[in-house]
Amino acid sequence: MTPTARIAIPLLALLVAACTPDGKPMPIGGRTVEIHDGPIDVAEGDPRRAPLVDRLRLELEDDLDQPLRLEVQSLRERGGWAFAIVHPRTPNGAQIDYMRTHYADERRSGILEEDSTYALLRRRDDGWEVREFSIGSPDNAWMGWGRKHDAPPEIFLLAGE
Repeated sequence: MTPTARIAIPLLALLVAACTPDGKPMPIGGRTVEIHDGPIDVAEGDPRRAPLVDRLRLELEDDLDQPLRLEVQSLRERGGWAFAIVHPRTPNGAQIDYMRTHYADERRSGILEEDSTYALLRRRDDGWEVREFSIGSPDNAWMGWGRKHDAPPEIFLLAGE
């Protein structure tokens, strides 16, 4: 056995033992040992997905003043924070006519180039809260949200990174 393995195996066993059966940290000798996983890609069919997407859909329906469905490009969650990249669509799947929304001037001037919508959500006791969202922002307005809200930076990694 290599020297690294001699250290790593007992350490791994200690970390596994430090977790309760549901994977939550457990106090050991007066200290809580936590294992920090990376962000979770909340895939279709994951029970965590619907509450996140539904809350974001309600927020965007209010902003765009019309019923929507969301095409989810990416949804990542970690530590009670989630970052979503979605594409708002009409209930029948058509693209939104932004000229009929309060984004008409942005669309006309070219500021709103696409319909990619970025959103940061925070889990609360009563469900998810949308902290910020940006529709069609070519300047990646979301890039400072992690620091601004003290959200885990890993959730902002885009697909393929």
